[in-house]
Amino acid sequence: MMSIGWPLASTLCGRLMLHTSYRFTAQLGALLLIAGMALLLMLHADSSLIQAGFAAFVIGTGMGMTSTTFLVSVQNSADFSIRGICTASIMFSRMLGSALGTALMGAVLNYNLLLRLPDAHDPVQQIMSPERRQALDGGTLQQMTAQIAASLHWVFIVSLVIAVGSLFIAWTMPSRRPE
Repeated sequence: MMSIGWPLASTLCGRLMLHTSYRFTAQLGALLLIAGMALLLMLHADSSLIQAGFAAFVIGTGMGMTSTTFLVSVQNSADFSIRGICTASIMFSRMLGSALGTALMGAVLNYNLLLRLPDAHDPVQQIMSPERRQALDGGTLQQMTAQIAASLHWVFIVSLVIAVGSLFIAWTMPSRRPE
């Protein structure tokens, strides 16, 4: 669902920027990111796949709006002779942020799993693999699932903090319209 929300928002974002401003569009995208992360935090074991999908769609929408706004604002602010360099810098920063973000989220998840399930070897694989899952008794499976969910909850908290940071960045953008 995130991959559906992202391109839709990117497309609509261009039109919205023409009628409002870089700052407004980036702030709206950041608020959608925050809302999506808050929706993920509200998920629980009984939540439906539709609820999780909707949260992912909202996050994708926020990502599409913020990334497009940041890129277009840099391109329009740069002199024509260095526009390619600026675009490449934005794209490099995006890739670096993706790699660092993935590493950070993995570290948060693995650290929490180690704290919550110190004796379990690769607990996520144990519940995801049908063969290994069947070998677990009901109580162990329920405990592992609950602890993995609690660990994942911390990943969503860190993501929410990063989304709030994007709102701060959006707040510092110029308020002018694209030219």
